[in-house]
Amino acid sequence: MRVRTARTLTLLYGLPGERIRHLTVADIDHRGEETYLRLRRQALLVPPRPARLLTQLATTAADEALIPAADAAQLWLFPGTIPGRPLSAPGFSLMMRQHGFHVGPARSAALISLAEQMPTPVLAQLLEINIHTALKWAAYSQPSWSAYLAARDEQHPPPSSAVTP
Repeated sequence: MRVRTARTLTLLYGLPGERIRHLTVADIDHRGEETYLRLRRQALLVPPRPARLLTQLATTAADEALIPAADAAQLWLFPGTIPGRPLSAPGFSLMMRQHGFHVGPARSAALISLAEQMPTPVLAQLLEINIHTALKWAAYSQPSWSAYLAARDEQHPPPSSAVTP
């Protein structure tokens, strides 16, 4: 379930493994029928199927906690081997690779897809990434037409107008 959840968050929002492994039960917010995933300042609406995964994972985290937590902010969705600590970065990467999922390329594909669908400032604010990073992803998603136009002009030069004095 942890791998499915991490894979879903990577592909859906382009979240890095570092952010995913630091998620806690308190980061899942239910408002009526809707579920939100709280990052630092933003709350992302989670579609129903991934919301069920997150909810199940939160329940599992509460049930499996080795040390009872005083509040949900101390219950890691991806707990590490050291009680009270999240899964380490190498441990998270290993867990994902063992199930045939490579976070880096998947995250890149997700960010390019998101950059195609929304304005750069919205992407930066929504995912809490630097605007320059969002611009980079937008540049990857939008082809530069200048090379095409230059090649077209070389093959088919514009007609010259013959003006006689």
